[in-house]
Amino acid sequence: MDAIESIAQIHGNMPILRPNLFYARVHQGHREDISKVHKSADEVLASNPPEWMQIEMRLLKFEADLLHYPKVLYDTANLETVRELIESSPGYEFYLNMLHDYLREKAVRDGDSEEAMRCLDLAINYAEKCD
Repeated sequence: MDAIESIAQIHGNMPILRPNLFYARVHQGHREDISKVHKSADEVLASNPPEWMQIEMRLLKFEADLLHYPKVLYDTANLETVRELIESSPGYEFYLNMLHDYLREKAVRDGDSEEAMRCLDLAINYAEKCD
């Protein structure tokens, strides 16, 4: 049994555990686990979780892709769904600072300093507003 399955077995049925464990591996440089992040996050999404968990799983997928962007492209439809979920409830507005920070990182990697600064300003504004 591999380490991720062992950890999942120890901690029981926590839907967001497996996607986050695979993300940790991607963060450590295991790019091959990006597909496992997507697959396990999609399994959580297929279970019709609460909106906050849908946002978390979709942001996790985007963040995993972003770690190796532009070598790994991200799913623009996933990102659009994140925006729609956040906009569907004022209670989720605090996620906008994370989203704009991720978009800032993407812009930096694209070499678009103007867009990076715009996203940074938005991230800071939302962080201050929702703090």
